[in-house]
Amino acid sequence: MILQLRVDERLAHGQVCTTWINTLGATHVIVANDAVATDDLQKRIMKMGMPNTVKSIFTTLDKAVDLINNPKSAPLRIFLVVQTPKDALYIMERVGEIDEVNIANYGQLVQSGKEIVARINAMLLDEDDVEAVKGIQKKAKAVFFQDIVGHPKQNIKL
Repeated sequence: MILQLRVDERLAHGQVCTTWINTLGATHVIVANDAVATDDLQKRIMKMGMPNTVKSIFTTLDKAVDLINNPKSAPLRIFLVVQTPKDALYIMERVGEIDEVNIANYGQLVQSGKEIVARINAMLLDEDDVEAVKGIQKKAKAVFFQDIVGHPKQNIKL
């Protein structure tokens, strides 16, 4: 069971590795990113912040889809983290329904040189990102922005 899919361009960092995992009650964290999956240094750095109480998996988008679709994953409490709205939509198009998508931190780092057409909270979106978020909204029960545990969820409307 996917507890939440989080879009965060920094992927696994202090807040994700401690506060969110504990708050959601996750037993497994899947960080789905093709570049990180093949970069041992990035995986080691991100893994350092993970609590010992969870199993952390750093994998490609396609392998994340395979893991999520595996019937053995059904009873697991999975927190799924991706870097971009396009990555989130890619996974959502290939797995069952995901209840919560938190687009919490995107655009500050990866948008260099792109034309920003929408600014929503801490997100900077280009045209492709806007289309991806619209696709996410069609597939998820709730799409929101919540950067920090305890802050109110703000529904995203595009």
